[in-house]
Amino acid sequence: MGGGTTSYLLTLVEHARDEFDCAVVSNRHHTQLADALKTYSIPCYGLRDQFSLFYSALIALIAFRGYDLIYANGANEHSLWAYRAAKLTRKPFIWHIHESVKHSQFIHG
Repeated sequence: MGGGTTSYLLTLVEHARDEFDCAVVSNRHHTQLADALKTYSIPCYGLRDQFSLFYSALIALIAFRGYDLIYANGANEHSLWAYRAAKLTRKPFIWHIHESVKHSQFIHG
């Protein structure tokens, strides 16, 4: 189903779901991830991978559902856009980076 980031994400939502209204947004439809999230009654939104569609849909989802916190899982382009969406919607943002940031194009010092 995926590597450590997916396993960690599932562990996180499993424990957070009792206290928080959680949802998972992915840049594509992951059937296995969506099925695993269903067991926890966590909605999974598969957004289009194309930047303009992903970014605008993410902003609309944050605004429509009224989420209070945005969490990104990994050092990748979609996490960067999640950060920008959180900033635009004025939501707190947590960026959990599992990879080495030494060579990441998404982290700037």
